[in-house]
Order: sequence, then structure tokens, then C-alpha cells
Amino acid sequence: MPSRSLSYRNNSLSLGCVVVTLIGSSMGCRSSWLPRPAFAKSSHPALPTSELAGTSEVIVPPAADTPPTIRLTAFADDDSQPSAVQSLDNPSQVDGAVEPTTSEPTPTVPGLDAPETLGDALRRASDAELLPPAAAVEPDTSSPLQFDQVISSVRLAYPTIREYMARRDEASGMVVSALGNFDDVLQGHSMNQPLGFYETYRQGIGLRQPLWTGGSVFTGYRIGRGTFEPWYGERETNDGGEFKLGLDFPLLQGNAIDRRRTDLRTARIRSAQTEPELYREWLSVQASAAFAYGSWVAAGLNVTVQEELLALAKERITQINLQIQTGDVPGLTRIDNERLIASREIILIAARRQFGEAAVRLSMFVRDAAGQPVLPAPGQVPSQFPEPSESPADPADMIARALAARPELRVLQFDAGIARAELDQAINQLLPELNVAVAAGQDVGAAASSKRDKGDLEFEAGFYGEVPLQRRMARGKVDSLRAKLRQIDAKVQLTSDNIATEVQRILVTRQAAQEQIEQARRNLDLATQTLEAGKIALLQGEFTLPILNIYEQAVADARAALITATAEFFIADTLLQVATGDGVAPPAM
Repeated sequence: MPSRSLSYRNNSLSLGCVVVTLIGSSMGCRSSWLPRPAFAKSSHPALPTSELAGTSEVIVPPAADTPPTIRLTAFADDDSQPSAVQSLDNPSQVDGAVEPTTSEPTPTVPGLDAPETLGDALRRASDAELLPPAAAVEPDTSSPLQFDQVISSVRLAYPTIREYMARRDEASGMVVSALGNFDDVLQGHSMNQPLGFYETYRQGIGLRQPLWTGGSVFTGYRIGRGTFEPWYGERETNDGGEFKLGLDFPLLQGNAIDRRRTDLRTARIRSAQTEPELYREWLSVQASAAFAYGSWVAAGLNVTVQEELLALAKERITQINLQIQTGDVPGLTRIDNERLIASREIILIAARRQFGEAAVRLSMFVRDAAGQPVLPAPGQVPSQFPEPSESPADPADMIARALAARPELRVLQFDAGIARAELDQAINQLLPELNVAVAAGQDVGAAASSKRDKGDLEFEAGFYGEVPLQRRMARGKVDSLRAKLRQIDAKVQLTSDNIATEVQRILVTRQAAQEQIEQARRNLDLATQTLEAGKIALLQGEFTLPILNIYEQAVADARAALITATAEFFIADTLLQVATGDGVAPPAM
């Protein structure tokens, strides 16, 4: 018997589910998805242009059947564009970040309206740092298992959610590591020559502080005593030692941007990128949980249908035996009813097997306090599916919402932001390295020699630099990063097209499932009326038992068809929430 199926796929995700409860057919659910997770608003504004590889624009055409597009303007292929190098003259900021502090920064997603990110909301649900399974709520096997309970269990204990939470902490650690490039460096030395014609003793200590605008400033103190070689006279200091202050500053390469600031910039972008990645996984798990839950409920309800159908055949055994004894029906009727019982027993065994398999799949999303999968009890099957959400709005509006909220596009925007930061650095590498260095020193204390040549303030300044003549390393890096930005631009276009197609396809599936539910209810009503009339006719001797069996089977098939259509509608309705980026919010904790 043919089965109805619901699929949901694009280049980054593939979801397929078959929910069939008709007699003799199979029920199964498969899921394979790579999209996002979190409690967020239905729309996420785009990142600031400072974090992107260009600008993004959502274009919604007037025709509802034409999918909108998102265009991400990549960096122009013009070496002369000054906008390629972001000015960072303000020493208190690096790519919009505050000066480094000793405390670990909390990365957030730029542009989010909500003050609390997904990771914060998930972390708030648990007292421990990495959401240990002990925070999960023990499942209640005495009452029907509702879908929001499944989602709550996923939020608290599902392994991949905890994995992506750890990834966020890992990225936060990389930000702290990148901030280490701006740590103050304490330096010191002790150089002693106690044996030989020249006995010298030199000690020194200094502090070098990297600047947010490039280069560094340094200060220090040294003292040199003993008998120095004439050619090393500068190593000697007055009795009080020498204090020194200096500055090393890049004028071209390393001025607007350098490796340290690029590493910090990319680390902060990567840290912020973990939020939409976490949201993507959250939606992915919700979609898989919806498939598993819908299949489990449908399989459990189908077992009830088959059990009731078998019970009807068993209830007639006594009546048939009496009729055979009175001669109202032939003895063959008993054999025919026993054959019918055996046939329905086989179908019931298959339905229970399908129900058991569905329960095992669902157990991946229902976990106990230790984080271990919990097999739902047969008595936990609800009598009906959850109430559907409100009817969807205009398809064009739904597509626009999806394009604004789906995490795949935001992840690509962060990828573009990282590529733009590296491109700025590569273009800066095309410039010659030219630095200016200035230093001032002052000896204090009694004169070290009769020359008294150490007492005056000393000041020195100079330039130094270098440049590879071909500059092939920097040019190749620029060409590579510009090509990468064009790739991201193409991915954004394809992803936006896929999202629009997914929303339209799910809307069609949802509408079809809704129409199937209406027709299945009508079919069930007619089949029930026919069966009742058949029972009366059988008592009056107008019908035979085989015909009544056909009517009973028709009612069971109608009930199974209604269950299947309802399951398909539930899954499609949940997938629509996932496709538009809203997701299924778990109950408040």
C-alpha cells in the first residue's frame, strides 16, 4: 500500500520522514540536518558593516511565487580602494571592541535586539557551567508525554546542545588568547663578567607596552659598573644608573591594521559566530525531535486502532459458536473468523514493532537526570497531537521572516566578516614596512668617569624598514581572500534561494495535510455510518460476516489515514516554525 511522506531538505540540511499507519505498511523516520538553535526573536538584524565582507540586502519581489534573494556585496577587485583598510586610529577600540582587560569578555552577537543570547538562556537553565545532565528534569511516566516536555529535555541535556555551548566557551577563550598580544611585557637582564682583564656588571629591567594603534612604547632602567672595553663605553652608566623611555611606531605597514589586531578582530567575530551556530543546531534538534515525536504518537495511536480491530473479531467468537450450534450459520464461519483473528494479530505485531522502534528513536530526545536516553512508556502516548500554531501569513511575508531570522545566512555573514578582516590585513601587507623609533635616556648619580660624558640627556631618533620587491605573498593573499568573498557571496545567494524554496514547499505540504485531515474525518464518519448499518443488517440476516469484516477494516483504515494526516500536519507545522527561524520555544524554567 502506498505511503505518504514529508521531506524537508536543502544543500545544508536534509530531513525526511514517512508517517504511515495503514494496514500492512511501515512507519519510519529519518533525519539528517545541519542548520542552528536558541530562544530568539523572529527576526535577527544583520551584522554591522564593520563585521561583514560588504553589505547585505533582502529583496522581496512583488510576486508571491518568486523567492526573494539576499545579495552580499563582496569587496571590489581594486587595489586602490582606501576603504579596504579599516582605520583604527582610536587606541581605545579595535573593531568596535573595548581595551583589553584582565577579565574574560562575554561575546555577544552584534545587532541582536534581545539582551540575552541563546547560550545565555541555555546556561541560565542550569546552575553548572556546561549544562551537566544533572540539571535535567526527571521524565514523568505517569502522564502523557507532550512535545514541549521533549523540547525542554533537549534544551537541558541533549549532547550536541552541550557541545555547541562548549564551542562557544572555546571561542571565548580564543578571544582572551588574542588579547594576550596586547599584554604588557616585563623584561630584565643580568650580564656579568667577573673574570678577565675587563670586569663588568650590567643589570636592567624594563616594561614594553603594545599600542592599540600599532607599535609599542617601552621604558626601563639599567646600571652598568666595572671596567668596560673602550669600544663598549655605552654600556657603562653613572653610579645611579640610566632611565630610558622610547617609542617604536609603524608609519605604513602595520599602522591601520596589523597581525595582532587582525587576530583579535577575527577571534571576536568567531566568538560571536558561535551564537547563530548554536541556534542552527537548536533548530536542527527541534526538527529531528518533531519527526521522532510525530512518528511515535502516530505509531502508538495506530496500535490502539489495531488492538480495537482485533478485539472486534475476538468478541464474535462466542456469538458465532452459538449460531453454529443453532444452525444459523455454517461451521466454516468459525474457521473464517479464526483466520481473520490470525491476520489481525499479524498486523498488530507489526504495528507494535513500529511503535517500539519509534519509541527508541524518540528516547534520544527524552533524557533523565543523568543525561541518559529514556524509553517512553506505551501509556505515555497522548490521545491527540498538540494544537497547531496559527495559520501562516502570506508566503512572501513568511519568506521575508525566514531570510531575516535563519542562522545559516548569519553564519555566512560572520564568515565574510572574518575574510574581510584578513583581507584588510593582506592589503596592508602590500605597503612597505617603515617604522620610526625614538628614545630618550638620562643617567643619574655620580659620574662614572672623569670624562663626565654620561650626565646629559640623550635623545635619538631614526627610521628603519624593508619591503619585498615582488610582494607576491601579500598579492596572492589578497587574490585568495577576494575569491573567498565571491564564494561567500554565491553561498549567500544559494542559501537564500533554498530558504525561500523550503518555506514555500513546507507551506504546500502543510496545506495539503490540512486538506487530508478534513477528508480523512469525512471518510471516517461515512465508514462508521456504514459499519453501524452493516451490524444492523447482519442481525437481520441481510449481511454475511465477511462483508461486515470489510466494513470494520474500512473504519480502521479511515482511522489510520486520519492519524497519518494529523502526524504529517504536526510535523509540517513544526518544520514551518523551524524554517522561518522561530523554532519551538520550550516552557519557561
